[in-house]
Amino acid sequence: MIIKCLSSICEKYEGINRPTKAVIWYMICNILQRACAFLVVPIYVRLLTPFEFGEYAVFMSWKDIIAIFATLNLYCGVFTKAMVDYENDRDCYTASMQGLTTVIVVAFGCVYLTFKKYFQLFFEFDEITVVLLLVYFIVFPALQFWSVRQRVEYNYRRLVFVTLCLSVVTPLISTFLLLNTNLSAKALIWGFLVVQIMGGLYFYVRQFYIKFCVFDKKYWIHALRFNIPLIPHYLSLIALAQIDRIMIKEFCGLDKAGIYSLIFSLAMILNFLIGAINDSYVPWLYQKIKNKNYSKIKSVSNKLCLLICILVFGVMMIGPDVLHFIATYPYYEAVWMIPPIAAGVYLMFCYNLFSTVEFYFSATKNVTMASVLGALFKIGLSYVLLPLYGYLVSGYITLACYMFFFLVHFVFMVYVCKLNTGNDWIFDVLYIIKLLVAVFVFIVFSLFVYQHDSIRYAIIAGTLFLMLLKRNKMMDVFLEIRSN
Repeated sequence: MIIKCLSSICEKYEGINRPTKAVIWYMICNILQRACAFLVVPIYVRLLTPFEFGEYAVFMSWKDIIAIFATLNLYCGVFTKAMVDYENDRDCYTASMQGLTTVIVVAFGCVYLTFKKYFQLFFEFDEITVVLLLVYFIVFPALQFWSVRQRVEYNYRRLVFVTLCLSVVTPLISTFLLLNTNLSAKALIWGFLVVQIMGGLYFYVRQFYIKFCVFDKKYWIHALRFNIPLIPHYLSLIALAQIDRIMIKEFCGLDKAGIYSLIFSLAMILNFLIGAINDSYVPWLYQKIKNKNYSKIKSVSNKLCLLICILVFGVMMIGPDVLHFIATYPYYEAVWMIPPIAAGVYLMFCYNLFSTVEFYFSATKNVTMASVLGALFKIGLSYVLLPLYGYLVSGYITLACYMFFFLVHFVFMVYVCKLNTGNDWIFDVLYIIKLLVAVFVFIVFSLFVYQHDSIRYAIIAGTLFLMLLKRNKMMDVFLEIRSN
């Protein structure tokens, strides 16, 4: 029976096209990446104090923010578009982008040396970390350029192999340093940087070996014109995701930043699924908008929203058990942040739907404006509420910011639709709002059942049973996207 089932699965797999196979493997890769990162968390939180784990979390936040200025995020947006626009000259474009990022990082390094005392005082990084970080900024984009190209060309085997190797080796090296040195948080920081530098360096040298083209005026101007206006957008997105850790550190201490970082990662565990869904759904959505098949969009998007809503409820229900499995006692007090942060996943999925419509109709200024406003809103709320109520309020600040994003993108989408679709909003907004109300009810309900484990376990069992019964209907949604 098992052999027959496996044979049937293999036959179906062989019958699907290369892009669909790529989507399947990218989703599997994302799951395995998350699993690798998730499995080492219990080790990290048991070998580090919350203060030390907070030091690591805050560094990772600063790393992402600094990267925007040090690399201009040239491997995002513009590079994917260029792989299509300059299809016959991809090697030269890639090499010239490596040359451009190298020049930008060197310039950034000169600025650092000029104002070294102020940088060290502000960021609190030691010199070894700074050197590793600058080298990382030079070579890591090469890995990203290569990864984007593999996605565009559907070379999923190589991409999955490299991604999983780095995902396994990074925690192994970091854990080895943690167990065999007294570096504490620096073991995780240096372990991460060294492994990523090794991976990036290989592709940095390889790409220049294939095509040595450090400077190409046309390509440099193209990349800078495209990406520089997007810096506020990229910076705002990072601020939305990372600024809370930095502000918690300033107002509540590094230990609280470490606790929040762990809870945020746990509650947002569904992010990998959203990314996998978007890989299939966004191209399908573009095609349906082009054909003005809005009824099909409403039908499929409603089912996807319902699926995300159910999964968010599941994360809320099992959150306390997962937290007790991966963490130690000092982290348990933050269990109350899981429901509001998890609820943000649904809002994130919805505003991504709205922003996709904005991107389709080239309303990129709206997207940037929403990102900037959202970041300012989060910084303002954190500045006011953190000193008054402590770090536990960050879960609700995060939820409020995602709600703000939801509303702003909805308004912008309505405006864009009024100009392009004859007032058809494309999505069934009333249904989406009904599910949003259900998600808010889930938050209140979760806070109640966290004090009654027997009720919570009964609900988990019932939800799993219901999803098992409806598994074919859920799969039909993805088959519908794939086949159209």
